[in-house]
Amino acid sequence: MSMNLTQTQTETLEWIKTFMAEHGMPPTVREIGRAFGIKSSSTFQRLQTLEKKKVLRRGSLGARSLELIEGPGASPCTCWSIPLLGRIAAGQPLWAVENVEDRWVVDPRWGSKDMFALRVTGDSMIEDGILEGDVLIVRQQQTARDGDVVVALVGEDATVKRFFRQGRDRIRLQPANREMEPMVYPEDQVVVQGKVVAVQRMLE
Repeated sequence: MSMNLTQTQTETLEWIKTFMAEHGMPPTVREIGRAFGIKSSSTFQRLQTLEKKKVLRRGSLGARSLELIEGPGASPCTCWSIPLLGRIAAGQPLWAVENVEDRWVVDPRWGSKDMFALRVTGDSMIEDGILEGDVLIVRQQQTARDGDVVVALVGEDATVKRFFRQGRDRIRLQPANREMEPMVYPEDQVVVQGKVVAVQRMLE
């Protein structure tokens, strides 16, 4: 049985419930702090108190791993999280930092070990609906078919483009922006890292 909650704790818990219902994922500490106008340290303390009172649990999957464990309508979040890697250019190639910056919550069908997420910079894919700040959900694979949207390494630079074979030994990385030229390379200079299977966008 949980201890009684203060008004502030109740407001925080209700806000978390509402956020999860609207977004299908738990909020981050930063989002909670921003909503209540408090620092991250104060937010952590508030969450620790709610955890001690057994109304939520902080999981081990990173920023978005809160679970509601008590109260009317409360249930554990069934979301999955995948590693969010460094930013990737959707314009001129940009070095993709090969370390996990965060965890990104996704639909359970994408929650396997061969998936990762990357945040987009640039505007070369805007005509395919891939915009600055979007998060790409990527399945790791080293092959691609013509027309696939892929994450590709060219030397030490990473980019997201549509993949096309051109002749016997050339690869064309095609932007979805009429103002930009396609990028054509010898086949042995292009290494496919994965295929983009979904795009996620936060509106706020």
